[in-house]
Amino acid sequence: GGERWTELPGAPTISFRDIVIHREQEDLVAASFGRGIFVLDDYTSLREGADGIAGEAMLFNTRPALWYQPRDAQHSQGADQWTADNPPFGAVFTYWLRDSYESLEDERKAREKEIPEDQDVPFPGWEALEAELREQGPTVQVVIRDRNGTVVNRVDGAMSAGVHRVAWDLEYSSKAMISLDGGGGFGGGFWALPDSYMATLIKIVGGEVTELAGPVEFEVVPAFEGALDRIPANVVAAFRDEVESLAQDMTETSNLLQEQIQLVEAMQTALSRADSTDAELNSRLYQTRLELLELRERMRGSEAKGEIGERSPPTPGSRLSVGYNGLGTTYGPTEMHRQSVQVGRAEFAPIRTEIERYAEEVVPSLERAVEATGAPPIERRGGG
Repeated sequence: GGERWTELPGAPTISFRDIVIHREQEDLVAASFGRGIFVLDDYTSLREGADGIAGEAMLFNTRPALWYQPRDAQHSQGADQWTADNPPFGAVFTYWLRDSYESLEDERKAREKEIPEDQDVPFPGWEALEAELREQGPTVQVVIRDRNGTVVNRVDGAMSAGVHRVAWDLEYSSKAMISLDGGGGFGGGFWALPDSYMATLIKIVGGEVTELAGPVEFEVVPAFEGALDRIPANVVAAFRDEVESLAQDMTETSNLLQEQIQLVEAMQTALSRADSTDAELNSRLYQTRLELLELRERMRGSEAKGEIGERSPPTPGSRLSVGYNGLGTTYGPTEMHRQSVQVGRAEFAPIRTEIERYAEEVVPSLERAVEATGAPPIERRGGG
């Protein structure tokens, strides 16, 4: 009724002459005096919080997320070009935190700021500094689950007190193999399908997970109906599992192959520093490296052609990419997508067997031969 006012960040300190509620999308549209048009996307959280918010946190209801393929396209607008940021793609969550969750380092720095300038900042102690270096987090996340309660993805959010918004891009968390050196494997997260989902707000402090608010149920709905019938959800899910399985197998084998290449190259270096010479062993190492590189080309294509964008004959890697393309449309995988993955797995099987033979027989035999020459030892993963 105009008796209490709350300032909304992002708006200029200037009079607003028109305010309109977009009923369909629950957006608040306001026109300022000479400063432009402002849109508060999905203002329903203002309604929910009108009677006050209490507790440690609150996760507001979210409107249905529109399911479509976003495109970054802009055409000529003549002399009257006008642009503004689009709303975030996906499901947008609004949440409120009563307190800020700060790291040990942030807490220390906040305390130090309160010390008068004419006083020295006390040394916190080595144990306190060591604890800061070892700390992970804290973290605030929105956890998304499907109707069966399976976690689909997690979205990191701001940790300061107040109201915040984060968006889930409608993708599953990546099931690509996790590398110890921080690298990734084949593929990333797949597109989620239209359905009912649940969101929960959690915090992770000192390794302990605490549920703050929720769950809140929301829908992912198609933005429009396509011209063709969509592939049934159970078929898409089964194909997604098949692609994930092949991607993980190929990543594991690719890593094994790369390790053998690195070992052979390390043995070549070691042999060059050995106490005795062995021309025949030097030749074997040279030839083995070429054979391993040939296997890599059979899996991923020609490195030379790739440098200039020239296409290689189809490989298990390229056929897997076709499978990924089939999971990136609103229609789902076609028969061609499914056959490509099947052919890719069939082509990959003998390559995998050959790589494992090198790892189990050929390369260990070469290692023993290099050791016998009095060459320096070779570092192995895990410090061996």
